[in-house]
Amino acid sequence: KAPSASEHPKEVTEVIHGVDVRDDWRWLENIESPEVVQWIQAQDERTRHHLEQLPLRKPILDRLMDLWSGERWLLPRKRGAWHFFERGDHGQAFLDVYRSHEPLGQGECVLDRNELYKTEGLACSEWEASPDGSLIAYSLSEKGSDWREWRIRDIAAGRDLDDRIVGVKALSVSWDRDGSGFCQCRLEPPLDGSRLVHPARTTGVTHHRLGANQNEDQVVFARSDDREWVYTCEATSDRHYLIISTSRGTAREVEVFAKDLANPWAAAVELFLGAPGRYSYVGSHGGLAFFLTDHAAGRRRLVVVDLRGPQAGDVTEILPELGDVLCDARIVGDHLIALFLHNAYHRMLIFDLEGRFEGEVRLPGRGTVELGEAAPDDDCLLFSYTDFLTPRICFRLEAAALDPTAIARCSIPFVADGYATEQVFCTSRDGTRVSMFLSGSRGALKCRPSPVFLYGYGRGGHSLTPMMYTWMVPWLERGGVCAVVNVRGGGEYGRDWHQAAMKQHKQRSVDDFVAAAEWLVATGRTSNDLLSAAGWSGGGTLVGAAVVQRPDLFAACVVGAGVLDLIRFSRFTVGRAWLTEFGSPDDPEEFAALLKLSPCHNIRPGVRYPATIILTGDHDDRVFPGHSYKFSAALQAAQAGDAPILLRVEHGAGHGPGVPLTKGLAPIGDALAFLAHAVGMGGAYAHGDDPPIS
Repeated sequence: KAPSASEHPKEVTEVIHGVDVRDDWRWLENIESPEVVQWIQAQDERTRHHLEQLPLRKPILDRLMDLWSGERWLLPRKRGAWHFFERGDHGQAFLDVYRSHEPLGQGECVLDRNELYKTEGLACSEWEASPDGSLIAYSLSEKGSDWREWRIRDIAAGRDLDDRIVGVKALSVSWDRDGSGFCQCRLEPPLDGSRLVHPARTTGVTHHRLGANQNEDQVVFARSDDREWVYTCEATSDRHYLIISTSRGTAREVEVFAKDLANPWAAAVELFLGAPGRYSYVGSHGGLAFFLTDHAAGRRRLVVVDLRGPQAGDVTEILPELGDVLCDARIVGDHLIALFLHNAYHRMLIFDLEGRFEGEVRLPGRGTVELGEAAPDDDCLLFSYTDFLTPRICFRLEAAALDPTAIARCSIPFVADGYATEQVFCTSRDGTRVSMFLSGSRGALKCRPSPVFLYGYGRGGHSLTPMMYTWMVPWLERGGVCAVVNVRGGGEYGRDWHQAAMKQHKQRSVDDFVAAAEWLVATGRTSNDLLSAAGWSGGGTLVGAAVVQRPDLFAACVVGAGVLDLIRFSRFTVGRAWLTEFGSPDDPEEFAALLKLSPCHNIRPGVRYPATIILTGDHDDRVFPGHSYKFSAALQAAQAGDAPILLRVEHGAGHGPGVPLTKGLAPIGDALAFLAHAVGMGGAYAHGDDPPIS
């Protein structure tokens, strides 16, 4: 039995904008205090007690490990005469980095991530080879943290240089043309060193010269001395210019600059300033840089600017806004290959460099495409394709061709024969039409009702497109249906779809998710006692709000690493960057909407909540684990039914990458087994014998 809020001596009530806001579980924000550590240990014991009773727990985890035992790879990047790519098989904990003269060829391993983890306990996340392919810069992190250490390896010598860049949040490097150094966009630790709690500080764009000490690195670009600006940088394919984008947090307004890499100390050239909208660099050709932008185009258009001497307003439109969302583009020879999002799945169209349509690439189905890198002198483009039932395929597309050639396939021990995906549409509370994909065996899709796993996200303009979610397979193989819903707040239909669920309108994401659940029940696809819901990160916020608002809809829920206290989220880690997404608690109008939506603040005592498992990592320095702790405690204290409310903390793990395969799959397997049990795939819960939580 969890202690109730009224029994705990540390309840807090604040008056915010004239409103009494009660926070009974504020003490759980002090995540390293002895009493919180003891509380987590008790939660661990209670959760283990439940999970160990689940008959499907081991079979599901074994099946997940089996699904990851085949060959896996990511698209190659060409550097000099070499193709660099990630590959792994036989259930390796991490994908190793290889280089080969052929795309995805046998090649040589240049970065053994598994050995690094085995010998040093550090996970390699990002890497980038030098322009000639002789050096590789790579990042290391501990326990899934977003904080990095960067090293540089001489590939031929098989050893690291003396250079070390430590204690930064930097997710990429942009090499100088001659490989003598690189630029980075860095975040540094807060002044008090509390990396799991207080916000990081922006440094700007720094330049590191090989052989120099980190303390000698120079800031070569900063928009101002305001430490809340966020920077990204990317070198053009010819390594002549560095394209720098700046914004405040996740704000839509982005300013873009170009720096001459031959002279890092030269002043940056202003490309896009003052105009509202996002600009994404996609490629260059003959001194011209191509950008996608949603400025004056909610579904994006393609523009070009001359880097050799741009003047204010000297922007030429190549592709106007069309009916579908323009997602990405590549310049290959004299052709423009553009990727569009149509009803939440991808289409590839080919144009000439003046925007004249040449044809549509024939894809295997309605799925997700990732475009590889390309230089103007390339005669082909590599891209990958996947959908809900198709593992990733690597294709080669000749510059002017419409039929791509498959050159490699990820091998997953899953036979898709007998399974299908269908796209349906439901109507949200305000009449908005919402897309949803249903995948399952043909029998399960026809069966009424079936166990359904409903999955959503809906934040930051991130789109959920059809791809092989390996974790779906054990559910499908047991007769279940997986439903992926494209709620507002995502980017499936462009800027307006995203902005429709920002700030005071964030509730619309939840309304769309609830509408999808209600449609599944109303059409007989499932029933309330067979319906489960899950979300991670932004999806964790979504499902947390849905289960609090409509506990009657679901048999079970997974709330993974969600932002769940919407009154105090901006006080922790990178939370201030989300003010433009959620709104600010300091603004009275936005505060009122946040308080109404905040999962932690809308849990009601005496309500029968569905079986719920809350997932987090104790080293999550992106979404503060205190969110999950407080939500779990409040839900346990309020629960009037006998369905379990469990907190599962993955120790030594962060928000996502950076942990070995077994550690990454364990919480997924537990969550699937938890949901399967709740909807009757594996029997009934044994209630009433939980060890007490003190």
